[in-house]
Amino acid sequence: MDTVEKVLDEWRRERPDLDPSPIGVFGRLRRVAELSRHELEGYLTPHGLTPKSFDVLANLRRGGPRTARPPPSWPSRPCCPAAR
Repeated sequence: MDTVEKVLDEWRRERPDLDPSPIGVFGRLRRVAELSRHELEGYLTPHGLTPKSFDVLANLRRGGPRTARPPPSWPSRPCCPAAR
């Protein structure tokens, strides 16, 4: 039984009239996001990068020559969701 399941059991015990399943979904999504960010940072750190700096470099590289893609034309969403 993981931590999220324990929390769900507590909700079921205290408030059997409520459906706690959304808490489980979002709790697990948050855990996956935390683990993913940790893995990404572990990969980038030895190269002197952060998720945000990697996102900037990836946008520049994807855009071709630097003069072809000034900052206002960069997409509003990062290429890596973890970079937000």
